[in-house]
This record gives sequence, structure tokens and C-alpha cells, in this order.
Amino acid sequence: MSVSYSIVEYRGRRQGYACGYCGSKATKCSTGMWAHNLSVADYQRLIDRGWRRSGKYVYKPTMDVTCCPQYAIRCPVDEFRMSRSHKKIIKRNNRFFNTGVSPSKQELREDSDCHMFGESVSAHCEQASTAQRGIMNCDMEHTVIDAPTGPDQCSSGSLSMHSTETVSASTVSKPSTVKEPTHCIKNKPKPGKGPDPDKPRCIKAKQLRLQRKLQKQSGLGEDKTTNKKKNEPKTLESLLEEIRSDAAHKIEVRLLRSYPRSLLFEQTFHESYMIYKKYQMVIHNDPAYVPTEKQYTRFLVDSPLEVRSPVF
Repeated sequence: MSVSYSIVEYRGRRQGYACGYCGSKATKCSTGMWAHNLSVADYQRLIDRGWRRSGKYVYKPTMDVTCCPQYAIRCPVDEFRMSRSHKKIIKRNNRFFNTGVSPSKQELREDSDCHMFGESVSAHCEQASTAQRGIMNCDMEHTVIDAPTGPDQCSSGSLSMHSTETVSASTVSKPSTVKEPTHCIKNKPKPGKGPDPDKPRCIKAKQLRLQRKLQKQSGLGEDKTTNKKKNEPKTLESLLEEIRSDAAHKIEVRLLRSYPRSLLFEQTFHESYMIYKKYQMVIHNDPAYVPTEKQYTRFLVDSPLEVRSPVF
């Protein structure tokens, strides 16, 4: 019978020990517990509340005391929705796998721009257009047109603009108060009689195309309008399945169970340990003798998380 609940042993507050981030000897402070068994759902709740895990030890930094505060990193995997940038990069990778054509420098530059600005480009454009409209309205409010005063100046049936000047907002009248002189209006058009009731009503070209399409389908005995479904967005799995069987490049991703150790994980243990060792030496500047296999096992391999799928 599989365990469906979590078992933890509270260890309390721990203060005045070495920090692996800043290298201080006695400035770290946290509250921890030893996890004998931890469900995935409970572990997700702990992560969302700022808890961290080192092997089977789960701890939460005391933010107002510790030297290096570690803030919560929320990752709602169940609520993931692909953006346009995600789909674009996946399709570009699929093209590389299928054809072997590498992306151009321009495409890589566009990817870096998307990564920097994300999906805020449309919002930025909207703000820019709003600001531009505000500037145009401001210019209209601060511009005064000298209209002709004599009847001889509008003999051609139109107004001639002589000069424009910019004045303060307090001296400018509202645009609604500026009216065209009545003596300059000639031959005011008469109101129309409206559409001819004897003729059929005008139909837009889009509606005409739809009617012709329906007539064509009815002639073939098909009525797709009743069974027409809304286009559903592609899932991540469907996008990844676009790689052909005869692709120029192949990629294989395997998920290995590290605890309890699977056979394939045992076979590749040394390779994964070497990656961890290089990371500790380059990123954290650890000496070569510090990141041992025992440390790697205690820190990353051992896990209290219960197995949910027997596949691994």
C-alpha cells in the first residue's frame, strides 16, 4: 500500500552556522525539519511558502536575521500556458531537427529581445500610441487658426489658413466655439431620401462570400456550420511531435529516478556527478576536493518525495 501522507520531524530554529552563498562562518539562520516522506503536493505548498530542500532536510530561512535572504520561487506548473515566444522557439528547434538548418543571427537576436521584454511589447506599443494621441490632442488645443473675416476672402468656396500660433491653454477657447462663418457656406446639400425601397438591401462582401460558401456546401450535401468547432491551441506535446522520423538531427530526453535509484541512473551516476562538480567549482568557486560524491548524493540524489509513477 502506497503512502499518501507526509511524515516530517521538526528540528526547530538553527542559527549561527556557515553560509554557502556569501561564505560567512556564523551568520545564517533558518528553521528546518527532517522529511521522512513527503508528497509532491505538500512539497509544492512548502516551496510556494519560501521553504527549501537539501536532500531530505527541508528548511525556511529566517528572513530578518539570516545574512542571505532566500525568497520564494513560485512555479505553478499546472497553470503553464505557452506564449507566442515559446511556440516560436519550439517551431524553430523543430525546423533545426527536421532540416538541419541552424537559426540565423537575426533570429537569435530576436529571441534575446523576446527574452528581455517578454510579452510586454504590445503593452509598450499601446502606451506609445496613447502618448502620441495625447500629444496630438495637446497640439490641437494649443493651435489657433485665423479665419478670414471678409466675404472676398472666401470666394473660392474654401477657407485659407494664414497663420498659426501657439498660445497658453488659458487663452485658448474650446474647439466647439470655433465656427465657420455663415457667409462662406455655399450651396448647402439637401438631405437625401434614403435607400430605394424597390431595390434589394446592400450586403457586405464578407456576407456575400459566406452565402456563396453555404450554397456550395449545401449543393455538395455538406453543412459544416453546425459542426464547426473553435480552433483549439496546440499543446506542448503536439508541437514536440512535429519532429519527423527521418529528421536530420535526433534528440532524446529521459527521466531517471534517482531515489530509489534506477538501473539507468546507476549506470550514468559518474557523468551526472561530474556535471555537479564542475558547477560547484565554476559557480561557487569550490575547491576540487569539496564537491565529493557523498556530498552530491546527500544534496541532490537523496529525496523524501514519494514515487507517483512506476514508469521510472
